Amino acid sequence: MKTAQQILKGKQFIKEEITKHPEAGDVDEIWKQAEEKLDEILKQYAGLSEGEQFHAEGFIFPSAAVYLTLKEIIGKETAYAVIENAAASECALIHEKLEKMMKIPGMPSLFVKAWGPVTKTMFSNKSGFENRFYDKTEGEYRMDILSCPYCRLMKELGCSELTPVFCDNDERIYGNLPGLQFSRTSTLAKGADCCDFCVKTVKEEKEAMKKQYFDAQRNGFHGVFYPCSSKTNKGMIMMLGDSSDDYMAVTGAKWLNEQGCHVMAMSADKKDYGHHNYPLERIQNAIIYLKGHGCEKIGIVGASTTGMLALAAASYFHDIDLTVALSPSDFIMEGFYQDNKDSMYERPGDNESSLSFEGKPLPYLPYAYRHPEYWQKIEEESKRTGNQIASREMFDESERRHPLQEEEKIKVERIKGKIIFIGAEDDCLWDTCRYIRRMQERL
Repeated sequence: MKTAQQILKGKQFIKEEITKHPEAGDVDEIWKQAEEKLDEILKQYAGLSEGEQFHAEGFIFPSAAVYLTLKEIIGKETAYAVIENAAASECALIHEKLEKMMKIPGMPSLFVKAWGPVTKTMFSNKSGFENRFYDKTEGEYRMDILSCPYCRLMKELGCSELTPVFCDNDERIYGNLPGLQFSRTSTLAKGADCCDFCVKTVKEEKEAMKKQYFDAQRNGFHGVFYPCSSKTNKGMIMMLGDSSDDYMAVTGAKWLNEQGCHVMAMSADKKDYGHHNYPLERIQNAIIYLKGHGCEKIGIVGASTTGMLALAAASYFHDIDLTVALSPSDFIMEGFYQDNKDSMYERPGDNESSLSFEGKPLPYLPYAYRHPEYWQKIEEESKRTGNQIASREMFDESERRHPLQEEEKIKVERIKGKIIFIGAEDDCLWDTCRYIRRMQERL
């Protein structure tokens, strides 16, 4: 068994990532504390089998030790970002080497053939895994992981939220390799009953890039992937309209494809624009998918409610290089449903936020009215102003009754990429230009 010092010596790329956060303070002192934490963990799990030690010492324990140490110093969100960004950088190097290998004639076929013996050794019962293997198919290898030590040990160490990083590393390493298609539609870490792996050879790159549908239960987000027909390293998350495959989504994706972008159209659910405790992790999962398909530059665009969502997501996930917010708010809205309850097209949530993160609702501006008065007020304003739908007065009244609190505001100053705000002074849904001006003051 290696010592904590020996293990962390091979994780200097994580230490380098910490240096990018001056708020962390003395990096050497943090590394020393992480080493002490890792030493405690190694003693706690001294009885692991040799196969389990390979995964635990090589990946699980050092990441957990650094994360748990950092979390106490710079907070959970930033600590997570350090581990994730460090992993992404390291995976990019591995992916680059594999990409060169896969260009060698015949290498993709050999790679697929090697997956069987390699996975049956590295992910065996002796290594703490439970698997389901499928019959061999020419040019294809499939397996499911039914239980894994990453989920178990991370949970025991009190940092199960870190487990998806390891799952995402597979996409980062094996996604978008020449002559290969790597796919996985579900993972244990994201609540599915298995991690389903499939790797197969493809004759041309475009065969691996077809329109694909995703649902929240299996894939961690609801959406449709519209690939660009030409090779590109740009991807756009697009949230327009009620659905990810309606006319607006299809035409928007077509235009973005023509601009040289892969497109991931997303919606709350199939033909459902209601937003109530929508997990921001769904955006993160879409980002990971796009990265796994060669997108080095990622943008996000949303309008109205999803303009708010786009800004909130970009404030949390720093992989987003461009944020386009059309008619957004500068605050997190209260959640709402469009379910025609009591013949009302829309109603406020049951004291729910529109967005959540890590299972917790984000602080939000409460609506001035409850059901059914909420929709009645919107109908009254719409009729009086001659607009198809108008709710500007309701949002103004909401701020009058509940002055906006700092925790309810979107932290646009945390967004790392470029931001484009688009709004109209006569917006009838809410006073978006006032919101945009308030956000400009934060930048």
